[in-house]
Amino acid sequence: MTPAQHDQMAAVIADGHAPAICPRCGCVFQSGLHFGYAIHTTVIGGQSSCPNCGHMAAIPDGVYDLNPLIRELAAKADRESLLALVRAFRGAQGGTGQELAAAVAAAGQNAPSEAQPLFLALAKFVKSLPTGSLAEWAAVIVALLALLVGGGINVTVNNVTMNDGGAKEGPAPSASASPSATQQATPSSSAPSPAPHR
Repeated sequence: MTPAQHDQMAAVIADGHAPAICPRCGCVFQSGLHFGYAIHTTVIGGQSSCPNCGHMAAIPDGVYDLNPLIRELAAKADRESLLALVRAFRGAQGGTGQELAAAVAAAGQNAPSEAQPLFLALAKFVKSLPTGSLAEWAAVIVALLALLVGGGINVTVNNVTMNDGGAKEGPAPSASASPSATQQATPSSSAPSPAPHR
């Protein structure tokens, strides 16, 4: 790998994308894999089409450990701002990245001053996501917030609702969260059987 390719890879990673390297023309570019603010992202055997020559380019295997923005938000934001953030992500169904970014930024307007830049950074990340993946990212972010913040957020992932009452059967396969008056988010010792697919 040339020094120029190394610099290009570093720039792609800094922009929140997994890099891809074309074996035919040597082009280094942003793959379709956007890992943004994920805490750990493992890539094995990834490929992306080269925008320069059309050949399939390899995404380097490895674990990408990036900015722990969600952990910082959970530590610095107050409870009301975090619940407003959860409500913003719940509204992501069918919306655009632009709309969700505005809702995320608005959720942080009344947050403590040290947390406001984090809300803006999260809004910038959300704005860059493809519309088709907003609901999935919203579910992941809300689940992370629920794990890090603890009480007050019910999370349903793969038909299991996690709250202080333990696991219980949820709606059809989806991932969502809602604010509640619970005090602790804990999993149950027994998991329910999955709901039939419709």
